[in-house]
Amino acid sequence: MQRMIRMNCRRQIGTFVLALLMLAGSPASFDSAHAAGLLFNGDFESGDLRGWTDNSENGGIATVVFGGSCYSGFDTTAIEFAGNFAALIRSNEFGAIRSVGVITSDSFLAGDGIAFSGLSESNAVRLAFRPVILEVRILDVAGEILLSQNLQTHKIKPHIGCPSEPRHAPFSSHFVDTRPFAGQEIVIEFRQHTNSFREGFFTLIDEVQMFGQGEVPLFPGRPRAIAGLSVDSVEGLQLDGTLSFSAADALLEHNWFIDGETEPRPGMLVPLDDLAPGNYTALLVVSDGANVDTDQLRFVVADVSELVDGNATGAGDGNATDGNATGDGNATDGNATGGRGDTDEGS
Repeated sequence: MQRMIRMNCRRQIGTFVLALLMLAGSPASFDSAHAAGLLFNGDFESGDLRGWTDNSENGGIATVVFGGSCYSGFDTTAIEFAGNFAALIRSNEFGAIRSVGVITSDSFLAGDGIAFSGLSESNAVRLAFRPVILEVRILDVAGEILLSQNLQTHKIKPHIGCPSEPRHAPFSSHFVDTRPFAGQEIVIEFRQHTNSFREGFFTLIDEVQMFGQGEVPLFPGRPRAIAGLSVDSVEGLQLDGTLSFSAADALLEHNWFIDGETEPRPGMLVPLDDLAPGNYTALLVVSDGANVDTDQLRFVVADVSELVDGNATGAGDGNATDGNATGDGNATDGNATGGRGDTDEGS
């Protein structure tokens, strides 16, 4: 089937930009000029999971723990909470990797984003070691996944036995941009399982806050994702993330989420020659390992045989937080080419 792709790179400010960011410090590190309100029992100061649902799988554990107490086989007495309580999620006591601790919030109206703090138990604190897998999901009220992303919290290596030798480590602060879903009823879900067989390490979740529309703080340290389209002489038209960059010159991981596909397509450049005719949205997720930024574009895969005389012209334009994207493509005699989606950084 002969096809062509017409671009419509509509990257709209506050509509399609989607980011998950991990910042050092506590929730207080967010810009105090921007108001944020706790989700109902987002600080777990009720001492239970009121306002949340335990949806743990395969014996996973979800509970609320008291600061200064022993809630592990290691000494947790010196870990400081923002208040008196925090939520704890982990795999079962056998450390089964398929055992998942899950807490799901009651629904709320999405604004600009959600902030929370986290801390994970570990038997090593080196940056590359991941003792647990913490997944954050944004769901609609029907339970459909709108967004899913793994994050790494700060880690603590407590001393064996409790009480024994008290050790402290700060919580890390995280931000999930929910502007694509603003005005929609959503829930946030935290899912954690061990990444070390027979080691049921915990993750603490605290201070889950919601930023209303227009209240999102700025995070200048995050990488910048720039989604575009380009043409390769062999692969043809392809998604192009080569203009994405890191201010810290960190290595970037690129993943593309295309409408209707359950798994992301990894890579800075991703061919599109296998897509059937239709309208598509591609979300580019760029990560430096701690911070995540995204950019999104729309495009149309058209069946050339449906176009008059086999000639077609496609054009698109778009606006993004960082700049503007444009592209054009032409097909003649049933053969299609697509123009590059160029992005110019705004000032």
